[in-house]
Amino acid sequence: LIAGASFVPNSAATALSNQEHERNINSLVGVIPALGSAETLQVVDGFAGIRCASPDYLPQVGAVPDAAAFLRDYAALGFDAKQAIATAGSYLRGLYVNVGHGSRGLCSTPVCAELIAAQINGEPRPLPAALSQALSPARFLIRGLKRKTYSGMRSLQNTTSSVSDTGLEIK
Repeated sequence: LIAGASFVPNSAATALSNQEHERNINSLVGVIPALGSAETLQVVDGFAGIRCASPDYLPQVGAVPDAAAFLRDYAALGFDAKQAIATAGSYLRGLYVNVGHGSRGLCSTPVCAELIAAQINGEPRPLPAALSQALSPARFLIRGLKRKTYSGMRSLQNTTSSVSDTGLEIK
């Protein structure tokens, strides 16, 4: 039986953790009491890695924005965050991302891939417009302008954070 995953925000640790194994076993026994007690289960193997997550814990899905064009075209948001901008965003031609799903990747990446396919092919979105917009990689540029926290290209370089992920195999 392979079960368990830990989530340790802002950790880049890739070493196996007995504490995380214990926590995963206790959670598993809590959900499936028929497995017995935590004391009777034995960890036979484990793995650890890093998951990519964005600061707002939503994945970044869609066309990659042309940062310089966004800063130019949406500069007015730095003076009035509610300003309506009639100009459509500029994106890097042919470059799309589907990243930062964190611990929900197995569930969210398929529908997000469908969203990208719809964008590429000019088809109707499989998600509501508001959700599609919330997932846009350009959101960090827009937020930075509105909050007056955007300085140069720094924002694009800091849009992901890591979380440690430890899984285990028990028998």
